[in-house]
Amino acid sequence: MSVQANDDPYVLGRSAEEERRLQRQSAWYARPTRQLFADAGIAPGMKVLDLGSGTGDVAMLAAETVGPTGRVIGVDTNPGILETARRRAEQAGHTNITFIPGDLRAVALDDDFDAIVSRLILVHLPDPATALRDLLRHVRPGGVVTAYEPDFTLLGDAYPPCPLYTRACSWFAQGAGAAGMELAMGFRLHQLFIDAGLEAPRMFADALAGGGPDFLDDFTVYCAESIRSVLPLIVRGGFATEEEVGIETLGARLRDEMLSQNATVRHVLFMGAWARKA
Repeated sequence: MSVQANDDPYVLGRSAEEERRLQRQSAWYARPTRQLFADAGIAPGMKVLDLGSGTGDVAMLAAETVGPTGRVIGVDTNPGILETARRRAEQAGHTNITFIPGDLRAVALDDDFDAIVSRLILVHLPDPATALRDLLRHVRPGGVVTAYEPDFTLLGDAYPPCPLYTRACSWFAQGAGAAGMELAMGFRLHQLFIDAGLEAPRMFADALAGGGPDFLDDFTVYCAESIRSVLPLIVRGGFATEEEVGIETLGARLRDEMLSQNATVRHVLFMGAWARKA
């Protein structure tokens, strides 16, 4: 997911557990991703470039959108995770996706893409504006660029208050931020698009929210998996000890806290943005 060949800024780790977390995460954010594609005018027959494909979820959503007459090219620096993406795409019956391993600045790409799409990728890049500017040469005039990114300046919250959930959200942001993740990426998207040479983007903001056992059973597992991904960074930064986090029981404790409070829970803010190439 890096644009730098010798430096991987992805701070959440490269593991089978992280691949499973990414797939669970995709299920939560499929709806707003589809909405972003619709708002941006991504349509059947288009040729789409997916940045930082990971386990292939965004590429598959794009493939559904462009249909059998369209094409999706997914790029990621991690060849291993692309094997997972290829297998999942084949199992889902997507014949219009090609995954390419490589550095986004160096990999050979066509220059006639109708759209560039990305989700939770720019937040990891050391210079996302330059990365987008370099990639625009592969987009035809009038093509569109979309991005869907988190913003940790507004942490998750609950009502009535759930102190453990508040601490968990803070642990994640502190650990990821200390490792270089841009915590204000959602709010930065507007200026980032302009700096990349695009028009001012149209944007929306949303957040996961809900309560009750059906929602919280999966949501608290997702929260605990996210904390597990950055646990070494949390401990190394002195933000919490392994004993304080208690990762093996964290999901259950979060669920018990939220249910005992009959709480409504809101996750961190996400922002979607899209703009056309002049």
